[in-house]
Amino acid sequence: MTKFWVVGANWHPIARGRQFKIASDSQVRAASSRQPIQDSNQRMEPAHYSERDSEPRGTRSPRPYLDAIAYGQALSALVITCVDLLFCEGDRRLLGFRRRPPRVGWWLVGGRMFPGESPQRTAIRKAKEEAGLEILPNQLQWIGAYSTEFAERSQPPAEEGLHSVNLTFAVRLTAAQAAQVQLSEDEYSEWAWVRSSALPQWVTGNGPMDEALVEIGRAYDRLGSNLMGQGSIDPDPDQDRSDERPD
Repeated sequence: MTKFWVVGANWHPIARGRQFKIASDSQVRAASSRQPIQDSNQRMEPAHYSERDSEPRGTRSPRPYLDAIAYGQALSALVITCVDLLFCEGDRRLLGFRRRPPRVGWWLVGGRMFPGESPQRTAIRKAKEEAGLEILPNQLQWIGAYSTEFAERSQPPAEEGLHSVNLTFAVRLTAAQAAQVQLSEDEYSEWAWVRSSALPQWVTGNGPMDEALVEIGRAYDRLGSNLMGQGSIDPDPDQDRSDERPD
């Protein structure tokens, strides 16, 4: 069985207890049990605390490689954390058709976090790896955290599925960036720009993950114009990135 959850009306103590930063909680309205609370003047983003922020670049050990068997064992025992990206240009939303489990069908660009990464750093890395785009932090808009339980996965035993918590951001692109999108052929068989209003009709499978995809799009639409990084989103070639560690 495939499932997903969204945060309900008791979001405030949950958010505080899970170390989310709440920029403002004014004018919060009630939500149904199937929809997260949304407020055009309220903004949350995942807080990242690290004791290793001051560690000199290049001193960390290489990440261990897990073969399919070992990774499958890990997936059977653990819930993984991913960062998913809803690319937006005006009222258009980018969907990619994923080739293989855990999701075969239309979905967002994204993937798992690496140890030592903040959610924001993962978002920037995945935009480059999977869409070929160099994005800036002020192009990211926090949407929400979604729990997804997939019925299958690529690693054996496939039938045990995969459970992930997905930290989901919108990425506001310029028209020039949108024209440059090139999704990884290893991960996606095709992609499409879809008008926001057409998203429910475009995703026609009516399964839980299709429902999740539509809800993510609606959640971003409900945010309105109160976005992180307000103002110009044109990439600044002169921006100092000396504090960024290659991932």
